[in-house]
Amino acid sequence: MQASTQTSEPARQAETIPVSAALDPPAPQPVDSVRPTSLVPAPPTGRLELLRSWKGQAWGARQVAILVRMSTNEDTINRFYTAFQERDYAAMANCYHPSVHFSDPVFPDLRGKRANAMWHMLCDPSSDLVITFNSVSADGTTGSAHWEATYSFGKDGRIVHNNIDAEFTFEDGKIIRHVDSFDLWAWSRMALGPIGTFIGWMSSTKSKIRETAGGRLSRFVEDHPEYINEG
Repeated sequence: MQASTQTSEPARQAETIPVSAALDPPAPQPVDSVRPTSLVPAPPTGRLELLRSWKGQAWGARQVAILVRMSTNEDTINRFYTAFQERDYAAMANCYHPSVHFSDPVFPDLRGKRANAMWHMLCDPSSDLVITFNSVSADGTTGSAHWEATYSFGKDGRIVHNNIDAEFTFEDGKIIRHVDSFDLWAWSRMALGPIGTFIGWMSSTKSKIRETAGGRLSRFVEDHPEYINEG
């Protein structure tokens, strides 16, 4: 008795599965209407992930516009920090929206021209500031980067090496929200020495650091009235 050569229906279906589907199978479907949160895929971030999410779709004006915005926003971050490395405060200001809002542990609330003034002040050509940056990424509306600043601080010339994580929000191709995060106590230990080590964690010490920095910025703006916000 000869074995049948007829291929079963499931086998024929398996043979016709596209290679792309085998390499990139669809996500498993939930067994009921309530899907556990842990199984819900995160929204695509970054150009590569977004391109994967569009696999098999017909591209239109929307997809092209999103990719253009992503590329533009990432380029804006790169231009911002490259200008900082070159101490080109005017080019940095050009990356900011006129209504930009900046905050970090030392300057918690800088808006508009005052934020640009802060970067101008930090671009002092007489300082030994060295800037590096990496991990730049952006989508259509937000972005992030990691940057590091190394410089000597105060009369004693203590070396500070600050690690900062930056988050951005964009509007009209410009940075409208910029949040820098770093450990202020770690900064005070490097900048202030033993005093910073013992009392840098205290809220009163952090407030004093902010007050001193804010006073320095206010004096800088007085000497550079082009940074006075109107209204």
